[in-house]
Parts: sequence; C-alpha cells; structure tokens
Amino acid sequence: MMPEDCIPLLEEFLEQVSLRNVRARDGAKVVIEGAFCEQPPIGLLEVIESAGCMVKDDDLMIAWRLFPEDVRLNGDPLGSLADACLKSNIYTSVRHDRDRPRTEGLMRRVADAGAEAGLFAPAKLCEPALLDYVLFRWRLEQAAMPHLKRMFTPTPGS
Repeated sequence: MMPEDCIPLLEEFLEQVSLRNVRARDGAKVVIEGAFCEQPPIGLLEVIESAGCMVKDDDLMIAWRLFPEDVRLNGDPLGSLADACLKSNIYTSVRHDRDRPRTEGLMRRVADAGAEAGLFAPAKLCEPALLDYVLFRWRLEQAAMPHLKRMFTPTPGS
C-alpha cells in the first residue's frame, strides 16, 4: 500500500483507538533478544503475550529498522550504505561494533524500553546466538535483571 493511501486509514484508526475505554494491563515488560538467524515462530510470540508479558522491544526483523534515518546518497551508493552501517546507532546483536559491545547495546535497549526482564529466543542450531546468550546472561545477572531462554527448532517455511 502506498503511504499516501495508508495515512488516512492510520489517522482514522488513531481516532477510534483514542475513543476506546481500556483498562491498564498488568504484566511483565520484556525485551525479546536472540533472533540472530531467523525470526522465531509467531506461536512463540503468542505464548509470550498470553503468559502476561508485554513486549516492549525486540530484535525481530531488525533489518527493517536498522537505520534511524534515510541513507544519504553522496554519489557512491555502496559507500553511502557502508557509511550508514558504520555510523548507525541502532543496536543489533548481529553487527559487530568494537566501540559498543553487544552486552551494552542490550542493556541500553532494555533501559530505553523500560523493560523489567529479558527473553531470549535463539534457534537451537544458531551457534552465534547461543554464544551471545552466555554474555547477555552474565550482564543481566550483574544488573539483577530477570531473564529466560526459550530455544526453538526452526521448521521449514517458518
């Protein structure tokens, strides 16, 4: 859908949402981390929410949100993209940043989201994500932050 077609629908949606009388929901505010290789099955997300968790941030489909602003073209598209990759301030565990360790990126994501716990959902066969969990767990334990790991087995087409 083109943005100009979608905007009126979103404005109408926001108007209708503001008219609803909704009770505040009580639940644990969580950040989901560990979709290093692929997105966990949608059923896992449904279980997380039905268990009373409110997902405040996640790394699902992070590529769609990798750049906080449009990539500026300076005549060299590849150079512009590389420059944006190096200077982007969006944390992701799949990108190495020597000046910003992944553990600190996770802690910043948790703090920015106002989360109370971390949920890790790596694929069973994704060694990089499983190794990252050791560091993430250590850092969250230092901060006395609850966390849970739930590995999933990728299925064809998921």
